[in-house]
Amino acid sequence: MPSDKKRDFGRYLAEVVAKEIPVQFVSSVTVIFKSGKRARLTKEDLSHPLPLEKNLTWDKVEEGFENVQNVEIHIDLEALGNHVRGKTDSLFDKHFNDDEDDSC
Repeated sequence: MPSDKKRDFGRYLAEVVAKEIPVQFVSSVTVIFKSGKRARLTKEDLSHPLPLEKNLTWDKVEEGFENVQNVEIHIDLEALGNHVRGKTDSLFDKHFNDDEDDSC
């Protein structure tokens, strides 16, 4: 995606409030701890997480977030843009034919 279009797409995307983001559109996640330490998870880390502890409970998961100050989700704009472009092209192709004569 060219730089100008990527910037415009990013501006439009800033208006979207996501409730969930498929991992295919995430480039990385940065976890910022209250101590100032940062941990970065790559797309690969997110796609293939380590096996979970057998006796894992929601209480234990919640304990793990006690020291987390913030979580940053970095979006792969190129992957998302390509997906959106493919879907819109497919939609428009069903309703508009480039071969039609546009002169009326």
